[in-house]
Amino acid sequence: MEFVKGQLFEPENDLPGGAYATHTDSLENKHDEQQENPQSQNSELFEQKVSDVNQFNISRTYDQSHHLPALETMKTEAASNGSDECNRNDSSPAVNLLAANECNAQQVNSWKIDRGVLIPLPHGRETDKAAYAHVIKEGNAEILFPKKNEVFYNPVQEFNRDLTCAVISQFSKLNYDTQCMASLVDDHAVFAPGVRLESGVTIFEGLSASGLRSIRFALEIPGIKTVLCNDMSYDAVENIKQNITHNRVENIVQPSQSDAAAYMYSYASKREAEKFDVIDLDPYGSPAIFLDAAVQAIKNGGLLCVTCTDTAVLCGNGAETCFAKYGGMSLRAKFCHEMALRLLLNSLESHANHYSRYIVPLVSISADFYIRVFVRVYTSAKDVKNSAR
Repeated sequence: MEFVKGQLFEPENDLPGGAYATHTDSLENKHDEQQENPQSQNSELFEQKVSDVNQFNISRTYDQSHHLPALETMKTEAASNGSDECNRNDSSPAVNLLAANECNAQQVNSWKIDRGVLIPLPHGRETDKAAYAHVIKEGNAEILFPKKNEVFYNPVQEFNRDLTCAVISQFSKLNYDTQCMASLVDDHAVFAPGVRLESGVTIFEGLSASGLRSIRFALEIPGIKTVLCNDMSYDAVENIKQNITHNRVENIVQPSQSDAAAYMYSYASKREAEKFDVIDLDPYGSPAIFLDAAVQAIKNGGLLCVTCTDTAVLCGNGAETCFAKYGGMSLRAKFCHEMALRLLLNSLESHANHYSRYIVPLVSISADFYIRVFVRVYTSAKDVKNSAR
């Protein structure tokens, strides 16, 4: 038995009692079919099941704070009703109904939600997670990783992702408050995580891998319009698409397969309003090749988040390489980690100055094997001259 979005659920021999599901265009026709079938239960039992279905409303147990249905509550209620049926009570004209002739709560060992519809999975049938080697939960996101080692994931940088969510949340709140003061926000707009805000911020993550960071943005940061989740790898983008669907953030997160630098350069010539509010760069190694494009693709006053994992170069092991990448010589000293941060900030400032822009550092940290900076990028030919002082 296969559960496919928006399609009829056909009966199969391996299900007890021939459980099936279909659209409820006409409950009376279904009742007539039951009466004509000598092997079916009597009409009174079927009418009782239909009554149970009509009384079972999934929307009552929908947890809006986490944007996931309360499965256990539904399962308990269904068991107390002596039925596995449920329907979706919303504005959609097509209401999905799960009707089982002889399938009861004891014959169900797991549950699946498909677009708000509760679907019981019978014994012996694995969920979609079984096709993946790992299922990782971080923050409010749940990420599926393929069995083959095709997509990169670094658990050590969970603190990095937590910090990024906190900083962007404050930036988004500041942006929202500014728009409210200017009366640019719709009266019915909802400023909450997981809810798309048309006047909200746009975020570009250039090197997404599994899409974990972008999905966490969508689920944990309020006031987001769009998160563009980009990676150059075909396998990574396919995994991103699966994770977006799995976490149900299709209305906010958009997958993209492209070279990050080339994609950001394509935004350099766009109007100011079309550029990104936030750009997040967390590469494996040096971000040097992305900095020039990033300072051009971001809005005036936008937030640029950059990670460097090549701290050996920035901390004195390879001064010539450091000069080639960041425009400064690194030294072996006790203050090497602070020096690494200053080298990265100077490189960002230098790239921004080429385009009459300058940076204002907000947060700069050195942790574990990487450094991370959060800066705002502004445009002002006059203030750029202060960079020479």
